[in-house]
Amino acid sequence: MTELGIPYPQEGVVVSRQMIGSRRETIIRFLKAYIEGVKELKTDKEFAIAVMAKHLRLDRKKDREALEDSFKEVVIEQMLKIPSINLEAIKVGLDLLGKDKPARASSNPRDYVDGSLMQELVKSGFTEQLYK
Repeated sequence: MTELGIPYPQEGVVVSRQMIGSRRETIIRFLKAYIEGVKELKTDKEFAIAVMAKHLRLDRKKDREALEDSFKEVVIEQMLKIPSINLEAIKVGLDLLGKDKPARASSNPRDYVDGSLMQELVKSGFTEQLYK
């Protein structure tokens, strides 16, 4: 999808609005850990390749070329250092539902997202400090 230039939601963290309201600090801690994990993947190539090999059930030596390609394409080029909401990608996802979308469901991608937690982390300086 990336090579075709089609925005598509490829990764994300999903929680209910109720959980954001009742366990906001837990979600903030999770997001910090997630961002720290992304940083480790982006800055430690051998660690990233080992993780991919394990979860893709590939051999680190025999499948090295494929793992290197995946590292470059997915971790380096696609994974965002600071995750952000791509409303256009969400719209594409909603459009793909087409007639299968529940009648009462909104077509506005903004109705499905809350970027306030990530904004809070950026504003606090957490993300900037992490990549120093």
